[in-house]
Amino acid sequence: MVLFKSLGSRYRRKVALAVLSIFFVPMSILLVFLVAYRWDTNRREILQNYRTLLAGSASDVNAILFNAEQKAKLINGNSRINVFLTSRNKEDLYADFSFFKEVESMFRALQADGTIRRITVFSFNDVIHSGEFIRRISDLSIDRETRDVINGSNETRPYLWTYRDATADGRRDASLRLYSRIMSLNGNKPLAVTEIVLDFEKIMERVDFAIPEGSAIVYFVRDQNRSVIVRRLRIQPSDVEALLKDPDGKRGARYHTVKVTLPVNGDVLEMFVPRAHLLRKLTGFFLGVSLVVISMFVLVWLTAKIVSFHLTRQLTELVSRIDRGIADLNRENVDLLPSSEDDDEFRKIGVEFRRMMERIDEYYKRISAYEVKIKSIELHRKTLQLELLQAGVNPHFLYNTLSVIKYAFSDERLAMLIDSMVRYYRTALNKGKNVIRIREEVEMVGEYLKVQRFAYLLDFAFEKRIQPDIHDCLMLRHLLQPVVENAFMHGISGNGDGGLIVLRGKAQGGKILLEVEDNGVGIPRRKLDGILSAENSRGAAGYGLANVAKRIKLEYGEEYGLSIESTVGTGTRVTISIPAIRNFPDSAGDA
Repeated sequence: MVLFKSLGSRYRRKVALAVLSIFFVPMSILLVFLVAYRWDTNRREILQNYRTLLAGSASDVNAILFNAEQKAKLINGNSRINVFLTSRNKEDLYADFSFFKEVESMFRALQADGTIRRITVFSFNDVIHSGEFIRRISDLSIDRETRDVINGSNETRPYLWTYRDATADGRRDASLRLYSRIMSLNGNKPLAVTEIVLDFEKIMERVDFAIPEGSAIVYFVRDQNRSVIVRRLRIQPSDVEALLKDPDGKRGARYHTVKVTLPVNGDVLEMFVPRAHLLRKLTGFFLGVSLVVISMFVLVWLTAKIVSFHLTRQLTELVSRIDRGIADLNRENVDLLPSSEDDDEFRKIGVEFRRMMERIDEYYKRISAYEVKIKSIELHRKTLQLELLQAGVNPHFLYNTLSVIKYAFSDERLAMLIDSMVRYYRTALNKGKNVIRIREEVEMVGEYLKVQRFAYLLDFAFEKRIQPDIHDCLMLRHLLQPVVENAFMHGISGNGDGGLIVLRGKAQGGKILLEVEDNGVGIPRRKLDGILSAENSRGAAGYGLANVAKRIKLEYGEEYGLSIESTVGTGTRVTISIPAIRNFPDSAGDA
């Protein structure tokens, strides 16, 4: 009844979950797509804003570098400087002094913007006078880059940019240097190398905009494969340096980057923006999304509840009426129809179920009248059968035992006989218990055969081949003894000495098989079929085996029992099949 009472609510929950899944799953997929799209859009917008700021600063830096190249071009194309560099006669000191004054005025004017520290022309002519702005080539600090300019090995690029830094008075002295060659007027001979030294720190002052905490701006020198930290905000230089060593690897896990290339020299300005900063910038967006998700879930759940209620209302009402009808089967005219007047499937189910309940109620009244009586008769019948069958076993063996005592002599053999009888009855009676262990039943059979060997003065063999793992399994008392008795009395006793009885026991497929085999006279086919029903025997043999078979089926069920195989003149084999039971039932106790 509890099942019927909860059926409506459980079914309603299932319908609600089905409706919820129909709405929620596609909406969730759509929401995930929209959130991912919006997240990517916002991320791109934020990074684009920083890229715009960085591009503006890079434009100012590029303008300074471009202006420096134009100044170098102006110097290299000056005809007065070209003539002075080619002159070999340096006796006119006044002319040289006038030229140096003119060059000084021009060079100082070129340095007036404040970003150029120094302009120097290094001449290949070693006889010219050296001044502040024009010096011999031997005064130029030559490295690999400047050597390329001097030797003219890179004709495709007329201008060479290099970065140099040094530490002076505890501060970094960094500079960008522009090198270019001055050629003769006919263009076939290099005359000098122009060096323009720009203050790197003043140039980088143009990179001036707010950057987020944990960010850094780095200047990458293309030709030298170097990186210079331009600005950083609360970030350790070692952290940035570690990122710069792996520009295409680990930094992607912690930073977004935006970069701008300077057209003049190909150097790069790159900004590192922490991913955590973007997450903080989008906190409001995530809060809004969370609120939308919660609201959507509540709305869909309420919709599912309302829809499931209307879909299952009639079914729930029908189930409730069915439950009340089952609770009181004796009540007449049980109304199982739903209250709805619609002639739908639920009303048809109610009509058919009401008819079924009326028939069940009639059968229930008939069965109830006989139920107690049948149980009582069956219990009484089984008890009488067990008592009758047990009574048919014990008196028969007691008769044989008394016959042995009657004809026994008063000697040591009598003492042995009595000892065997005592051991036998100690196991056989078993304090009135009907269940013993297999090893005890086997011992009892052994003592029985000792008595029979003494009584009949026969020399026969008895072999026990019992698997050790079934010794402690349980069986009904006196199942083996009648079978062994039949093997002795009707099998080997009439053949004189040399008889053999073999007792085997094994476990197989949840059963225990006990076999008693003899090499006696055998049983004719015409008698074999009637032995288990005791129809063909007026003596104890048939009755004993039939009792054993009936006891097994009454106690264990029809799938267990007793079977006989026999060949006349060769012997007989009787197989007992019982279940493998290792624990005593509560009513039996241990032996």
